[in-house]
Order: sequence, then C-alpha cells, then structure tokens
Amino acid sequence: LEGEQAALARTREGLERQAEVHRFLARQKLDHRYAQAEADYQTARKQLDSLEEERSAHPAPDREELKKAQGELQYLKVLDEEIKQGSAALTEAENLADLQALEQELRAAGYLSSKASKADGKQKVTKPNAAANQPRRFRTTDGFLLLLGRNNRQNDRLTTKLAAPDDIWLHTQKIPGSHVILKREANRPFTENALLEAAALAAWHSQARQADKVPVDYTEVHNVKKPNGARPGMVIYFEQQTLYVRPADLTPEAEEI
Repeated sequence: LEGEQAALARTREGLERQAEVHRFLARQKLDHRYAQAEADYQTARKQLDSLEEERSAHPAPDREELKKAQGELQYLKVLDEEIKQGSAALTEAENLADLQALEQELRAAGYLSSKASKADGKQKVTKPNAAANQPRRFRTTDGFLLLLGRNNRQNDRLTTKLAAPDDIWLHTQKIPGSHVILKREANRPFTENALLEAAALAAWHSQARQADKVPVDYTEVHNVKKPNGARPGMVIYFEQQTLYVRPADLTPEAEEI
C-alpha cells in the first residue's frame, strides 16, 4: 500500500511539473504575441502619422475645385475635337473661317496669348465672316431643319439663345462634340427618321466619328441648362432618351454671305 501511495505521489508531482512547464510556455507565447501586437500597433501608428502629415502638406481639393477642374478638362476635350475637325478640311473656305473663330475662342479663354510678340510686331487678328458666326444648317430627308454649332461659342449661343424651348437638343453621350438642334414645326410631329438623322449628324461631328455605333442623348431644349460660371458650350441636361446610331453626315444648306 505504501508503495502504491509513493507511486501516486510521484505521478502527481510529475503532472504538476508538466503543468508548470505548459504554463511557462504559454506565458512565453502570450508575451511574444503581446510584444508582436505592440510592434504592429506602433508601425501602424507611424504610417498613419505619416499620412496625416502628407495630407496636411498637400490637402485634397474640395468638391467645388474638383468640379471646376473636371469642367475645364471637358472643355479642353471639346476644343481639341474642334481643332481636329477644322484641320481635316483646311482647303474649304468655310472650315478656314471656322478655325479663325476657334482662334478667337482660344484667345478669349486665355489659351492663346493676345499680345503681339516683339518679333512679329503688331498682331493681326482676322475676324471670321458673318456666315462663319452662324450655325450650320441641314435638312433631314423628310424636310426638318437641323442646326449644328461650329464651335463652343456657337454651341452655347445655339442652345441657350437661338433654340426654342420645345426644339430637340442632341449630343453624343459623354463624348465631346457639336450641339445639334432639331427644329420643331407647327402642326407636324417629329418623325423617327428625323431623330435618327439628327443623332447620326451629332455622332459624325464628335470624337466618335469613326465608331460603328454611338450613343446620342436627346431631350427638349428646356431640359438643357448652363451652370453658372461654366465655359461656353458646357451644359447639363435631364429627362433625356438615348439613340444608338452609326455616324453619318448630311449636305449643309448653302449659306448667305
């Protein structure tokens, strides 16, 4: 009996030692994980402090500044498209006048210097003829009148001054291009053909001219607004519908000089 009790005591002592070893290892492991967590926290804290310092040195633009920059970028894209379209047909007197009008717009917007250089002496500014200051006129195959802006200034004047509230305004969706107005006629509803040809014309006079299918939005003119302070030709619109068309040009009507 005494032998069994001694064996039992040894077994208990051995188990207690094993338990102590396990507790020691567990404490070491816990201490290691705590130290690692503390190191990770300190690293993250330094990174956050660095980001806050950088943000303070280079604050993000506010919403109005961002909106203004986006509008300026869109305006420059439209100017780029106007230059490309004009340069593609410099042999035509009409397009030369268009480029002269565009030059005036660039000077007014501050993208070209209006001051004469010392080498050139007094700068000569050529004014576009009267016809070049008017929108292009087209007719659909079923007789509806279409008006198309030659540049940003004309787009602006066409949409905000010349068009009637119930005329149809068309423009490529999220793609720089010309404003197109489909004129309403008394006692004659617009035809599907007229809408499609007007949309195709808008697609042709845009950066998407070479595409197979182009989305063109259209809505009544009273749904088109120019934001305060916006560049010429920059508008917002609503209650629009969208047509997907293949770009196609029409023959412009003869212009009076």
